[in-house]
Amino acid sequence: MDTTMTNSNLSDNTVSGTIFDEDHAQAITKPGAVVRHFKREVDGEGNNYLYRVIGKAQYTETDEEMMVYQALYGDKKLYVRPLKDYLEPVDRQKYPDIQQKYRFELYGKEPGEI
Repeated sequence: MDTTMTNSNLSDNTVSGTIFDEDHAQAITKPGAVVRHFKREVDGEGNNYLYRVIGKAQYTETDEEMMVYQALYGDKKLYVRPLKDYLEPVDRQKYPDIQQKYRFELYGKEPGEI
């Protein structure tokens, strides 16, 4: 079910005006989940563009909710992105050939299978 988000509470289906699917949002924000970035379709070799969700964080200056996730490739950097951006759909005008619906989606394999 698509829902409009108005603040930053997934249980209330809300985050700063971004439209998202509640089940999808719950799955890809769960700590320990393995997610794939849509650019994996272009460069899916090895673990490129696969990440493990660390969890949500809050920016101290604005109280904006952020997602923290760790790369499962290269030097395994930690990344942070605003929650509303983490949950957003792929920009179809900028990336018309991408099949994935959202910027991040659940990878669908157990972490040991990566």
